[in-house]
Amino acid sequence: MSEYKLTGIYKIVGKIKLLSGLHIGGDEGVIEIGGNDNPIVRDIATGNPYIPGSSLKGKMRYLLEWYKGNINSSGSVFSSSREDNLLLNVFGGTAGGNGRKGPTRIIVKDSFLIEESEQKLENLREKTGTDTELKMENSINRLTSEAKPRNLERVPRDLEFHFEIVYKILSVDKKEEIEKIILEGLKLLEIEGIGGSVSRGSGQIEIKELRKENLYDNTTENIDLHTIKLG
Repeated sequence: MSEYKLTGIYKIVGKIKLLSGLHIGGDEGVIEIGGNDNPIVRDIATGNPYIPGSSLKGKMRYLLEWYKGNINSSGSVFSSSREDNLLLNVFGGTAGGNGRKGPTRIIVKDSFLIEESEQKLENLREKTGTDTELKMENSINRLTSEAKPRNLERVPRDLEFHFEIVYKILSVDKKEEIEKIILEGLKLLEIEGIGGSVSRGSGQIEIKELRKENLYDNTTENIDLHTIKLG
């Protein structure tokens, strides 16, 4: 019998609330003079903004690499040939493959607007003709003081998105370690922010109403990120 056996599947669900405007870039398409040169990503089915699961998973991984001290001098994505590396076991290896025990454990779903926030955006469109904001910024030449303006399209604050992560536990895993690194990643997301221009105020979030569901026995447990300790 193989040492690799699926022993559990869990789901973490909750909401992401925007505490500031959010910019996750989409297809620029045709840029008109005076138009928006930094558009956001939108759901092709509804036209509404959403948060790609790849953005959430990528930012979690990036922050955890710093947190775990896995940054190399080239700045490339962390990789290792060790099969017992927890970060690679959870988030997956880089292109070309790494020695690791079993498949990637974590699946981060795309996050779509909750119904109340969809209605907020619809009301905003009716009132203003748009459902986003353009944040104007300037780059200042240090010698001439010449300002070079640019704009950034942002999803407005106070909107909320559904949030969902599914993760697998194999017989070779320590369940507590996998859950710990996932929750540490979520805690770091809340501290740092998501999307572009977080150092200039964009992308600040609150991850709320979290609960863990055991998909094997249908039990549920609430999660409070405030109890997660870093360091």
